[in-house]
Amino acid sequence: MRFDPECMVPFTNNAALARLVLLEQLEVCPRVSIAWEADDLLVIDNERMLHARGETKVPDLDRALRRVLVEEVLQ
Repeated sequence: MRFDPECMVPFTNNAALARLVLLEQLEVCPRVSIAWEADDLLVIDNERMLHARGETKVPDLDRALRRVLVEEVLQ
């Protein structure tokens, strides 16, 4: 997870509260380090992780979503 409080500004009072809660939790939650190697791939379920946040009041007209299927090929 990447979170940059320097460039991510809360839009509402609830968002400001969520930011504070997130900052508190980031201080106490365990961190996971990934030792990347050549040809490693990270797949994130976009539907579950990003789109689960619900409707937004400010449309992002420049945003383009692309569907990609990742399939393991056994050799």
